[in-house]
Amino acid sequence: MKYFYDVTKEASAEDYINSLKNDSLVIYSPMSLKNIHLNNINVHMIDSRIFGRNIIFVKALSENKKTYKNIVSLGGGTATDIAKYISKKTGSKFICIPSMLSTNAYSTDKVALVVGNNKITLDAKLADHIILDTNLIRKAEKQNLYGLADIFSIYIALADWELANNDINEMINDEIFLRSKKLLDDTVAFVVSTDRKVISNDIMKLFKNIGEAGYITNIYGTGRPESGSEHIFAKDLENRIEVPHGVSVSIGIILMSIAQNRYSEDIFKCLDKIGTLKMIDELKISRKLLTDTLVNLIPRCDRYSIINRLNMDDAYVDNLLNQFSIKTGIELK
Repeated sequence: MKYFYDVTKEASAEDYINSLKNDSLVIYSPMSLKNIHLNNINVHMIDSRIFGRNIIFVKALSENKKTYKNIVSLGGGTATDIAKYISKKTGSKFICIPSMLSTNAYSTDKVALVVGNNKITLDAKLADHIILDTNLIRKAEKQNLYGLADIFSIYIALADWELANNDINEMINDEIFLRSKKLLDDTVAFVVSTDRKVISNDIMKLFKNIGEAGYITNIYGTGRPESGSEHIFAKDLENRIEVPHGVSVSIGIILMSIAQNRYSEDIFKCLDKIGTLKMIDELKISRKLLTDTLVNLIPRCDRYSIINRLNMDDAYVDNLLNQFSIKTGIELK
């Protein structure tokens, strides 16, 4: 299996896209396109917003008679997921140009697309090449820190894995478990001890660490080492409102750490520093919304977690959200 960093080349995104021929399709996010000067009249361009992550529209393009040698993504998770899914379906070469590090989509072989009204995970293609333009990525500022939430989620995921081992005898892969824990511990130590501005400017470290979290799930074959009950919560919340993945996962990390009776001050300090929890008020994520999400949480049949043990009735959820506010200092309106 290809290691994402082995196919990464530091280069200008602008120069790369301007050099493409007419056998290439670029799926882009509008914000990302604003940050480069495009003068290539030959390359075909599609705004990722027209898909809305809806698999019907994505499949329609992948089944189009027009074939492309190269499918290029320019953007964050949405553009990347659409491009790598179409690349898998068409057999095209996939070139990923991340414009932000808000997710680890650039290093994984899975995508999150919408089927009906629900976001689901599907197999996709690993990037054949990744163009790493650090100057472009740096312009995303706080969005780059959001991808760290998918490393901090390891804290919950590994505890859920141990729970599954204890309750239903799910086998733990010691090598993967320890590799995930080392990534978590190293990243927590870095974030806790480092100034926020320094973290934001260290694009290469962010790229490697966030990408490593995704790569670990590739070599294990599922998201188990990195994705637990916090991601089950996050996916349900994302089906209800438009919310950055890093924000929904961060809320899930705090809630599920309380549910697991292992709330961590260091993890909270990390989430506080990257700013995801500060978005709760700005995005108008209300107590009622979180209540509705929690009382309707359904355990994943393929991912045993703390949710399987919980009785998410009104009294339990009310206490859980009270504990969330007490521990984080965030008043839920």
